Amino acid sequence: MNKSIILVFTLFLLVVAGCFQMNKQTDLSYSKIKIDNAKQDVKSFIGETKNENGIHLYLEGNEDIYVFLNGINVTLGEKAIYYDDFKVSADTDILKIVYSQKETENYSSEEIDYQLLYRVRLDKKYNVIKAIKNGKEVQIGVISGD
Repeated sequence: MNKSIILVFTLFLLVVAGCFQMNKQTDLSYSKIKIDNAKQDVKSFIGETKNENGIHLYLEGNEDIYVFLNGINVTLGEKAIYYDDFKVSADTDILKIVYSQKETENYSSEEIDYQLLYRVRLDKKYNVIKAIKNGKEVQIGVISGD
């Protein structure tokens, strides 16, 4: 009888744990990561897009999007661009990537981020991804992934 009670209790715990996992949802979130710490496939993507300024996306399955903001390329006589105020939000089936692009004449400041990489953890599948730079929708440069 003791073994049957232990067996029933174990099965009960497995059922409760399974229900908890099924109801567990991931929230839409993002985090800034260092390019040096990115996965090799993301680093390869950055290597392929580093010569083009702007916003680029690397899609990793249906769970993560890597957003690469690149402003490292400066044309002689023009100002350098950098990025800040990065945010991600959702509106029904539209994912919005919102950021600010700024300009500077200080081309070599170590305090300014000319290249940024963010990992966006998705909470669901989105039909549309929009990039909003300085309050206006812009075209995404390169989209790649697995």
